[in-house]
Amino acid sequence: MTLKNFSWVLPGKLAGSDIPGRYSSEPDDVRSDLQKMQSEGIAYLVSLEKPEGPIEEICTELGIEWNYFPIQDFKVPENGEKFLALIKQIITAFESGKPVCIHCYAGIGRTGLVLSCVFGYYFSLKASSAIAAVRRNRAALDTPEQECFVKDFLSSYEY
Repeated sequence: MTLKNFSWVLPGKLAGSDIPGRYSSEPDDVRSDLQKMQSEGIAYLVSLEKPEGPIEEICTELGIEWNYFPIQDFKVPENGEKFLALIKQIITAFESGKPVCIHCYAGIGRTGLVLSCVFGYYFSLKASSAIAAVRRNRAALDTPEQECFVKDFLSSYEY
């Protein structure tokens, strides 16, 4: 497996990773990474980075549901309503027995942003607690802007 940055944040439900095929966009390497994810139980993949390889096609072949939600590198989501819909889709997927993996390119900034928002929204946590929970399992968030986004997003849904 060439994935160097796969880890569970919520075991058996929610994981993060770098992009499948990161170290080689050859179709066989992308397939190998996706098969490893599948062997870990992943049934739903969210790509935050535009795939260079045939991720969508291979996911379809393997029976992994694929969702592309672009966020620019080192940036934050542009549309809050669409982002909230994504968070709800992710939660619905893992609650229905489809473990989810989120990835960007390196699996740190944008991946950490989404993982922190899902974790905080799902468990009704403040941003600092959600970010800390994700960081206990993996590196997360590249920029102060990303951290501020998580804080703003989760403060909108405090219970």
